[in-house]
Amino acid sequence: MFTTSRYASLQTRKYAKGIAKEKDESYFNRGKHTISELVEKARKMGEEYIHIIEEKDKKPAVISTLIINEIGEWKWISEEKIK
Repeated sequence: MFTTSRYASLQTRKYAKGIAKEKDESYFNRGKHTISELVEKARKMGEEYIHIIEEKDKKPAVISTLIINEIGEWKWISEEKIK
């Protein structure tokens, strides 16, 4: 599942939706949701990973990924700069 950091710019939201579509994964509009709420939503959707597009100066900058186990515990596993 792809999402953005809170209060993301239009450019970052478009990027997140585009990469989700490209990778045939779901996109969830983050809004004010906490990480715990995102994890709960992802589990209900059957997702194992959440990719969060973070921004710098209102542009997509980093993809942070967390993994969710079968009992709903999660941890950060990677952070990759966007070129």
